[in-house]
Amino acid sequence: MQRIHRDRARLSTQRLSRLMPRAAIAHGASPCAAVWLGVSLGAAVWLGVCLCAAASLGASPALARTGSAGHQAGTGSAGQRAMASSAGHRRIGRRGAGSRPATASRTIELNETGHLRLVSKHNFTLKESGSASGTIKGAIYVRLTAISSSRVVLTVQIRPPGGSISGSGRGRYRRKRGRALFSGSMSFGHGKGRYSHAHGSGLRFSGVIEESHGDAITVHVRGTVSN
Repeated sequence: MQRIHRDRARLSTQRLSRLMPRAAIAHGASPCAAVWLGVSLGAAVWLGVCLCAAASLGASPALARTGSAGHQAGTGSAGQRAMASSAGHRRIGRRGAGSRPATASRTIELNETGHLRLVSKHNFTLKESGSASGTIKGAIYVRLTAISSSRVVLTVQIRPPGGSISGSGRGRYRRKRGRALFSGSMSFGHGKGRYSHAHGSGLRFSGVIEESHGDAITVHVRGTVSN
C-alpha cells in the first residue's frame, strides 16, 4: 500500500514539474522562476500525499485496536454479568436447600379423665393432684374455686412426659347428697416442652367433688387442641 502511494505521488510530481514551468513562462515569468515554482509545487504535493498515506495507514491499526478493546470490554462485561447471575442462583439454591419447611400444626383430640386427691383447702378454693388417663397420660393438677353459690372457676394442668399443657374455664355447680357437681367450658393456651404451642378453645369440662370422701375430685376434659 505504501509503495502504491509513493508511485502515485512520484507521477504527480513529475507531471507538475513539467506543466507548471510551461504555464509560468506562458504568463510572462522568467525561465528560472518557472523552474523553481515547478519544483516547489511538486515537493509540496509529494509531502501532502505522503502525509495522507501515513495518516490512513496509521489510523487502521488504531481503529483495529479500539474495536478490539471495545469487543473485549463488552465480552468482559457480559461474562461478569453471567458470573454474577450464576453466583446469585447458587446462593439462592443453597438457601432453598438449607431452609426447612414450616411444620404443620398438629391437632389433638383431648378426652381426659383425672382422679385427684385434696392437697390443700383455703376458704372456697380446693387444690388437688392426681393422675390423668386418656389422650394424654400424666400427672394432673386442678385448682377449683367457688365464686358464688352456683359458679366455679377451674384451672387444669396436665404434665405428660416431655412437657405440660394448661387451661382454665368457668362453669356452674350444684350440691346433691354430699356431692358437688360442676361443668362448664374452658380454653387451653399455656404449654411447655413438646406442648409449648398448644392452644384451643371451646373445650368442655365436668366433674364431681366427693365431699364425703375428703373432697376428692373426678374431672373430665374433652375438646380439640392444636399444637
